[in-house]
Amino acid sequence: MIHEAEESGKASRLGAESARNELASRTALVYHQLHQSRKVTAIAADRRELAIKNQEKVETLFASGRVRPVEVTVARTAAQSAGQQLLIAAEQVKLAETELRELTGLSEQIPIKTVEPTLENPAFALPGETLYKQALESTPEILQSEAGVKAKEFHVEAEKGESLPKAEIIGQYALFSRANNYQDYFNVFTRNNFLLGLSLQVPLFNGSRTSARVAQSRQEVSEARYRLESLKSGLRLTIERSLSALRIARGAFDFARTDAETGREMVQVNEALLEGGRISPQEMEEARAMLQQKEMALLEADQGVFQRKLELLRALGTISSALQ
Repeated sequence: MIHEAEESGKASRLGAESARNELASRTALVYHQLHQSRKVTAIAADRRELAIKNQEKVETLFASGRVRPVEVTVARTAAQSAGQQLLIAAEQVKLAETELRELTGLSEQIPIKTVEPTLENPAFALPGETLYKQALESTPEILQSEAGVKAKEFHVEAEKGESLPKAEIIGQYALFSRANNYQDYFNVFTRNNFLLGLSLQVPLFNGSRTSARVAQSRQEVSEARYRLESLKSGLRLTIERSLSALRIARGAFDFARTDAETGREMVQVNEALLEGGRISPQEMEEARAMLQQKEMALLEADQGVFQRKLELLRALGTISSALQ
């Protein structure tokens, strides 16, 4: 029963470590979201500024009769769209900052400055089987389940002990008082009394009850082992899925980065064409809007890579140490 209590205590401590890993994962993800949202806000602000300048330019051209009214409408709509995107980005920053303060306990008076978050770990380059073996020794959920199985196994042994004879050493000490007139009742009165003996208990009619309790405890052990094996099987699958998702996210990020670079080059070309009068302001606005979408897609792809890395470290049970 002592060993059972020790294993149960170990399982409880591992439960706290699992909660700590979950909190660390969520905090890191929100921090990254805050940093990315601030980037999005800067992009949206630049986009809105350009859209307003383009609107003013188109309105000037319209006043001189050089553009059609529909181009003025398009320019105004683009400026309003850029303003709405800036508002959305600013609200996302506020929400991420509020959640981060709740997770970390920072007050409103303390400003939060973010730097470019990086998350690198040797585990990202290891095969799935190697990561699975490492996770069996570090994942709190697996270790907690193993401790639970051991505790139930010790409980079975404790239940078996109920059918065995028990031997107990008995000791007693008493200090008698003359106020109770003990000296009149005992031929020999000794104020200090000691009693030392041995107690033997042999269970005679406890067999069926002990057998039933042992059988029930063994059933609980079997169920705990089944849950443990299910956790291990789920862990292996989670690691493989996390690795696959990470590879896909990295591929999407590489594509988004190349696509954004292409968009920047196209904007530079269109700016030169616009100065030469070879394209309309509307076409220039469309090119800039396309570049903004590609830059947003790049930030989303970067967010996806970071989140997939967190999920893999969370599955391995090493996220707390990796973030320190």
